[in-house]
Amino acid sequence: MGSSQGVVTLWDTADPNHPVPLGSPLTTTGPVWAVAFSPDGRTLAAALHASTGALVRWDVSDRARPTLIGEPLTTSTGPLAVTAFSPDGRALAATTEGGAVGLWNLDVEQVAARVCATAGDLDAQQWTRLVSTLPYAELC
Repeated sequence: MGSSQGVVTLWDTADPNHPVPLGSPLTTTGPVWAVAFSPDGRTLAAALHASTGALVRWDVSDRARPTLIGEPLTTSTGPLAVTAFSPDGRALAATTEGGAVGLWNLDVEQVAARVCATAGDLDAQQWTRLVSTLPYAELC
C-alpha cells in the first residue's frame, strides 16, 4: 500500500483480519498514487505523483528486506497516476493524469541487443553522455 507521504508498506495478510506490516516501510521522493507487483511477485513498482513522473522499483523476493532496483524510471509528461506490468513481466507501463502513457522495456538483454543493432558498441564518452547513471560497459 502506498501513501501521499511517499511511503510504501508491505503487509503480511496470512490472517486477513489482522494484517501485520512486513519489514520497514519503503520510502520514496514523492506521493505514491499506484503500486503494482510483477506477475512473478518478485518486483514491486510504485508510481509517484510528483511534478515529473517516476517509477521506483524494489526487489521484494525477501518481503522482509526489499532492495531498491536501480534509479527511478522517469517521464517528463507529468505526475503518474496508474502503473502495471505486462503479463510476462518484461515491460512496465504507466499513465499520467492527462492520459499520456509511458512504456519501459525491462528486458536488459533485449535492450542491449537493440542498442547494438542500432548504434553499435558505444565508447566510454558516448556511454557517459547517454547512460550516465550506470558504469561504462561494452555491450556488443
